Amino acid sequence: MNKPLLAILLLISLTLTAPAAARMQLMAPTVERNALAHQALYNRVVHDHPLAKPIPNSRVGVRIMTDRILRSCCMPPMLVIAGKVVNLTKRPINYVRVRVAFENPSGHALHAETVYNSKAVSMDDTPEIERMLHEKPHFTPLAPGASDTFVFSVPLMVLPKFAKVRVYANGVGQ
Repeated sequence: MNKPLLAILLLISLTLTAPAAARMQLMAPTVERNALAHQALYNRVVHDHPLAKPIPNSRVGVRIMTDRILRSCCMPPMLVIAGKVVNLTKRPINYVRVRVAFENPSGHALHAETVYNSKAVSMDDTPEIERMLHEKPHFTPLAPGASDTFVFSVPLMVLPKFAKVRVYANGVGQ
């Protein structure tokens, strides 16, 4: 093939593809923006729920680290609320019993669950579990200023329609 013909073909191909590339560049942000807006709407509709509010007291601070609905093909959707408790006193705390309360708009509790902080989770063992593990409930005390974690995992099917979620220390062992 001769050089002038090759140059003409190259020029024609560049002329034909340049407007298409320019159009693609102009359309891409719009398409991307629409996709992001659609994803945000989907997240709000499918995953939205009232977020948990921590209620601290003079002895224990409560901080929420995770508050989300986990979905799986193999089990029902679970609301997972995880956080930290902090010993605000000047003495060690043996355990913290943390409570999550799901409330209606007027503040009436519709459903509530209780867990112990992670270092005292065996406090919640039943006699059958004690027998299987061959141990009694125990805990590792929290020093002044120390923190520990807690986790709630609640199946959405057991929860009624709720407007508020509060997480607080329901009991402190010293």
